[in-house]
Amino acid sequence: VHPFWGVMRTTKMSSRDELIARIEALKDYHPQKDLRDPRLLDLVQEVASAGTSLPDDGRFLAELLEKEYDALGNGGDLLVCAALRGAIVGRKIQEAVPVLNRMLLDPRTMALHEDLAETLGRMGDESSLPFLVKAIESPEVWVRAKSAESLGRLGVQGAVGPLLSLLQDDSDNVREYAIEALAGMRASEAVKPLIALAVTPEEGSWIRSTAIRALGQMRAVEAGDLLRKLRDQEDHRDVKKAAAKALAALNDSK
Repeated sequence: VHPFWGVMRTTKMSSRDELIARIEALKDYHPQKDLRDPRLLDLVQEVASAGTSLPDDGRFLAELLEKEYDALGNGGDLLVCAALRGAIVGRKIQEAVPVLNRMLLDPRTMALHEDLAETLGRMGDESSLPFLVKAIESPEVWVRAKSAESLGRLGVQGAVGPLLSLLQDDSDNVREYAIEALAGMRASEAVKPLIALAVTPEEGSWIRSTAIRALGQMRAVEAGDLLRKLRDQEDHRDVKKAAAKALAALNDSK
């Protein structure tokens, strides 16, 4: 589990004062911030849990995050930002989206970019679209992958072109996430590129099978002849099996 994502522990309802006290305890503890230190991670979780259990105080959490983020390099603490982000995504506090958008592209918060990319998809705010599109240019594989996933979650037309561009990514992980995002959106523009992936022998069986499953999920009837050919003539077992399942999905849609 990513140390900044963690698993929220539920607590009794907390007050603003309790949350501030937990933040101060985190800041005061172990200045070296060794992430292998279990106590440090416990303190991060305690901040997140206290924020999660605040009674209907989303704006306060959003303001705390923005204040901490704006102070990075001048007393602000990245671990506090990480903990507050965890509380915010758990409660889907929309007031925090603007600062989360900014954090996604800030080099100072690079350690959080993967989590932030996923968070913005969960928040589901269309204002995040340009930030997620920019994030697919990240040198980090999982930032690109999670950005692709979140673009699919947003499900807006402006996400289709960037997702199609990721079908050429150097990482199969990123390509898989982009394929699945396009399939979830039922993006008709993706059918021809997915067919091309499905029939390209130079592609690995993983990507070919993912593209084939996507065609079935999208009920792409124009791929029917190809899928039958792959089911009947393909040598690779995984590709053959994926084609058979995709055909079954097409038949179920009739």
